[in-house]
Amino acid sequence: MPGGWRWAQPTATPLWYFFIGKSLTCLQTQNSLWSQRILSFLADAIAMTQNLDATPLTVDQAHQLLTSFDCTNPSLSTTIEPATLRGAILTLVQQADYYILGICAGTLAQGYVSLLQYGHAFGDRVEHPCPDHPGPVYIKFNTKSGLFHVDSYTGSHRGVLVSCQSAYDNGVNDLYGHLPLDLFADVPGS
Repeated sequence: MPGGWRWAQPTATPLWYFFIGKSLTCLQTQNSLWSQRILSFLADAIAMTQNLDATPLTVDQAHQLLTSFDCTNPSLSTTIEPATLRGAILTLVQQADYYILGICAGTLAQGYVSLLQYGHAFGDRVEHPCPDHPGPVYIKFNTKSGLFHVDSYTGSHRGVLVSCQSAYDNGVNDLYGHLPLDLFADVPGS
């Protein structure tokens, strides 16, 4: 554009990235709710900038990828990078009206941490108290009704089932998983 601004892909780390990094260091020394919220926001912003080169999946691509994946039966699943799995399930959840999580875990603590991580990644706050429950568990959480249920689980599967629900037939209405319990463990703010 003659005489106008041109946007170009940066070839080096942007200056604001260093500013955010310094801000994180300074805020980590503070111990207030305000500081914690800012830290979470800044960490999420940094995480998003680190994955700018990834091409987002279409709904059809995400569906195809996730229907071929089952962490409970690795011999049937293709090898899929965790970042690709995260992108696929996020694409589908964003297209659904609501979702239901089913978590099969060895302990309540492990399952509850997964619930919090998946909920945060999907943009929901899970504010249910974690009841005391011994042994392996099945946790069910419905984002539409807010219902939260914990029960004993005697099966051998471990992982997260994500049931996407849409009001329309052409929407995303399918069950995906078992996805890894720790799929969103290394995502900032989870």
